[in-house]
Amino acid sequence: VYSGVKHFSGAKRYNFALEQFRWLIEHLSARIAAGMTLERAFSEAPDALKLLTGEKSELFLCLKLIEKQLKVNRSLDQMLPELQKVLNCNESYACLKALIPLRKAGGQMSTYVRQQHVMLNEQIALRRDLSADNAQRQTEAMIMMVLPYAMSSLLGQSSSLYQHSALPAFTAAGLLLAYSLAAIAAHLALRLLNPQVHLCKKSPLIFKENKVISSRLLQNAGLVVCRIYKQFLPQTYYIQLNQNLTAQTRLSASGQNQVMSNFFAMKMVYILAGILPGITIAVINPARFYWIIILVTASSFLQDQQVMHRSIEIREDEQLAYPEFLSLVLVLLQCGLSLHKTLEICTKNYQDHGGFALNKSLKEVARKITLGIPAGLAFSDLVLACSIPQIQSALLLIERYDRDGGFENLHLLEMQVSGCWSIYRQTAKKQIERRSLLLFVPMSLDLIAILVTAILPAIQTLQSI
Repeated sequence: VYSGVKHFSGAKRYNFALEQFRWLIEHLSARIAAGMTLERAFSEAPDALKLLTGEKSELFLCLKLIEKQLKVNRSLDQMLPELQKVLNCNESYACLKALIPLRKAGGQMSTYVRQQHVMLNEQIALRRDLSADNAQRQTEAMIMMVLPYAMSSLLGQSSSLYQHSALPAFTAAGLLLAYSLAAIAAHLALRLLNPQVHLCKKSPLIFKENKVISSRLLQNAGLVVCRIYKQFLPQTYYIQLNQNLTAQTRLSASGQNQVMSNFFAMKMVYILAGILPGITIAVINPARFYWIIILVTASSFLQDQQVMHRSIEIREDEQLAYPEFLSLVLVLLQCGLSLHKTLEICTKNYQDHGGFALNKSLKEVARKITLGIPAGLAFSDLVLACSIPQIQSALLLIERYDRDGGFENLHLLEMQVSGCWSIYRQTAKKQIERRSLLLFVPMSLDLIAILVTAILPAIQTLQSI
């Protein structure tokens, strides 16, 4: 329960930090638009935000410290990392970290802060819409989480069974079961009550990069299984499986042939793992030899489902990570930076947060830029690594803007990025709806705990008759 409460309170703190950052960025946007410098805007921030944040909040104290440091002519760039720690949310981290190199490169601060304010408002509005859509289910889960304890409290006051200091062994075991189920349900519910968009932090690859299964026997057996898949399974199933393996290839340094070879060689291991228990069952009872076929088919099917699930993870990761990245690229280009400088800022921004697919692609882009490859050529790897057509179009427009320039291309890019955010909204909604459906698990456990608590007095009464 403590772990669930900690997770729930952490999510609430994150939402509050995001709201505080919105207040700050709104203040900065208004002051910079009025012609003030960034230093002057930060100096006036404590007095402007005092009523919103409170004089004892960490943000107010940090802004007050920045004001004092600016009065003694210290650089603002040295104090922004401390502000990032105080706000402690990904949105503020990305915005403030890009602010330092943008100032050094001479970018347009008013454009950057204004666009960041607009994007932040859209993200907060999206969070509120998603929370409102799932408010009813969350309320039901909260009520069900409290009911087992309320039921036991009421029965403790009304039933003579629960008023004895020494409970019968059967009743004590039943109560222990009910309380355990209620505690597990509370832990699960608290972790799911405040759902957020989750990016894929761990590797969704089914094999490590450049891994080769060296067993010649497994390789040959895998080729046989591959032919069976092509000839005897429905063509649509094999095509879908092949597409999912292609998604693995895009994020891996291994070639497609190597990934396919490793997949079907590993499938033989799954098949052997299914054959052994099937043979054991058939030896014990020869009439159940059909279990060999069932277990072999099930083990092979489970591996296919693993690949399909990982490909869905990769696709969702791209749909959630790329719109924010594209928005940052668009804003930096609108501020007058080159694509080379923009990519340098973005790769540093996404080192610590962001999805697996985007991080991996940006690391490859950064590696090529350090080798002296032009930014436009290095950027083309992002287009090849992404499988979402709308995001590919935006990436191609960025490449085109770097090559040809022109406000028309920048305007087209802005329209395409807006379309990418609609993909983000749809994916985020689906992801949070799936997490909300999981609330039925703790609600079911709470219902079982309530039934056990309510039935125990009746069972004890029947036993005493």
